[in-house]
Amino acid sequence: PLACATTSVVVGMAAYFPAIYRRETVREDSPYMWSVSDPRTVFFIAAFGTMALCFILAGLSVARLCTGRFSGLSWEHLATGVAVYIEIVLYGISAWHTARLFGKDPEVVWMHETESAEALTLLAQVAQVTAVCMYMPIRSHVLWIVPVCAGLIYPLVVFSVGSTFTHPLTRFAPLV
Repeated sequence: PLACATTSVVVGMAAYFPAIYRRETVREDSPYMWSVSDPRTVFFIAAFGTMALCFILAGLSVARLCTGRFSGLSWEHLATGVAVYIEIVLYGISAWHTARLFGKDPEVVWMHETESAEALTLLAQVAQVTAVCMYMPIRSHVLWIVPVCAGLIYPLVVFSVGSTFTHPLTRFAPLV
């Protein structure tokens, strides 16, 4: 299951993020150049770092299945760690959250509407937690870490960079 999950993440991200990278580097108004002060740097580092991590894990999984190597690793702890890492990185690859982390207007940075980024990030996080809890062979004494971390990460992000849900009554509606 770990090899299939990591391979699907790599394939999905490999199809999506290079197109965004090309679009941002050829912009005439503000072309992307690797800069510490540009929020897009965090976005691309998080995206390419996640692709690299998933590619390595897929290779380790295939090596374990085919040759029996790496059988001494605690695969459920490794899968749990990767799941929590992806939960955190989801906010790093959110166009709205990365721009707000740098104190910039997301629409100026990305030159398109980014208001739906938070809802999409929450949807991806729910899908990821559901997939890990249902399909990964992780015992319950370790598995609880994944949904608890997912439930803690969102309020921390909302308190640190704000939310696209600007009305006070809807700000924490995804938590209910």
